[in-house]
Amino acid sequence: MIKPMTSLLRGWHTSLLRAG
Repeated sequence: MIKPMTSLLRGWHTSLLRAG
């Protein structure tokens, strides 16, 4: 249920951290 959401959030967070 929250697995796909977490995966998306994780990818987005990583993208932000990488861009930062």
